[in-house]
Amino acid sequence: MRILIVLCLLVAPVGARALDAVAPPGWSEASRAPDLVVFFRENPQAHARNLLAIGELDAPPEAVFNLVSDVAAFVKYVPYLTESRVVERVGPDELIGYQRVQAPITKDRDLYFRIHISRGSPTNGGVFKDEWTAVPDYRPETKGVIRMQVSEGSWTLEPIAGGKRTRATYTILSSPGGYIPKWLVDMSSQSVIGTLFKSLRDQLRK
Repeated sequence: MRILIVLCLLVAPVGARALDAVAPPGWSEASRAPDLVVFFRENPQAHARNLLAIGELDAPPEAVFNLVSDVAAFVKYVPYLTESRVVERVGPDELIGYQRVQAPITKDRDLYFRIHISRGSPTNGGVFKDEWTAVPDYRPETKGVIRMQVSEGSWTLEPIAGGKRTRATYTILSSPGGYIPKWLVDMSSQSVIGTLFKSLRDQLRK
């Protein structure tokens, strides 16, 4: 998760499953590397680009889930993120979070977001999921900080190799607000996804 605010501004090597990933209907391939495949789809209504990334991680889904659903831990592995915290627990599977990012040559952005989580179980095939969407009006804006209005995404974590490894699917749709050329946002977002997955793998090795 969460990634999510940095992408607006702007898992061990992938095995055959990730390399064989093909673009879903309506999506185009953005990049393909030995450890990550990224697809994109333009979203005219949001004036932004949906991104979808697929990779495999050398950790069970629950271990990956515990990391990507720990809001306070995002600052350890999400580029440019300077603050990330839970502001309200709505229920056992839902909360409100806050993030603030300082990226080069641009004003600070912040984001309030609602997260819903679902844990793996025998009835869902052991798949963990973490979904979020922006709630920009949750609290008043901070002077000098641009409030992000559009941000939604998810992590879907499927067990592979008998549950010892994870096939991770990450989606994001974000718009940073303010004036940043769309081409720069698109380019930066795709680049940051690679950094995000690498940082996530590093955290899982600790």
